[in-house]
Amino acid sequence: MNKAISTAFVLLGLSLAAPAVAEDLEHLRQLLSSKECPMCNLSESGLSMAELENADLTEADLSFANLDNADLSGANLSGADLTGALLYKADLRRANLAGANLAGANLIGADLSYADLTGANLAGANLSGAYMANAQIEGAIINTAILNGVIDFPGGILTPEDYYRLAFVDARSGNHRGALEKHSLALQIDPNFAPAYLGRGVSRLQLGDGSGAIADWTVASAIFETQGNEQGYQTSQEFIEVTEKAIEESKRGKRRGGFLSIVNQLAPMLLQFLL
Repeated sequence: MNKAISTAFVLLGLSLAAPAVAEDLEHLRQLLSSKECPMCNLSESGLSMAELENADLTEADLSFANLDNADLSGANLSGADLTGALLYKADLRRANLAGANLAGANLIGADLSYADLTGANLAGANLSGAYMANAQIEGAIINTAILNGVIDFPGGILTPEDYYRLAFVDARSGNHRGALEKHSLALQIDPNFAPAYLGRGVSRLQLGDGSGAIADWTVASAIFETQGNEQGYQTSQEFIEVTEKAIEESKRGKRRGGFLSIVNQLAPMLLQFLL
């Protein structure tokens, strides 16, 4: 899109919106004319498809801004507030997002290749389908981020506990296959992380694999016993007993509701292992 036309659309969108504070409009014009707007107030600004490559937005307030499909490649967004911002398919290649607040941001399909996310807050951000080849995310907060289908997510960053928490978020939203995969990733890092066997067993049960669930809980039981974790051992055994009994009753036609009724019975016990 022609730069002048793109700028016109941005300003037109602002003029049709609710009346804005004059200072905000000046900041927006400053950004679009010079690409230099550190510490500016751009909260809720309409910047869809804006051409902001290499822009200086250091510590700018871009909370809830619409930046979908915007070109922010090479931009300096260090320390910026991007809480709840719409960054759908935004180009953030090589962008400096160190220390930025991206809590709850929509980054679906965004290109974060080579971006610096060191110490950034990604809690609750949706990164589904995002590209993250060679991104730096040391120290970033990602516990409740949605990471479905992320491409080239930096390895060695997430801990088993991180994957376990992410799996719980997936399971709560009904994405049981995603939860199963994340529990498996946790176990690839630490094969003795017993809570992941418990969680993966529940995911297997949700997907109709009762025997697989029992197999996972059997392993969890053995690990908990070895670790001297009596509560974990007893919980694993209860999971197994409840499921075996329910499966047997189902075979005899004495139980209705299938595996879902078993899951509902086990769910409260699983919550105690959410780290």
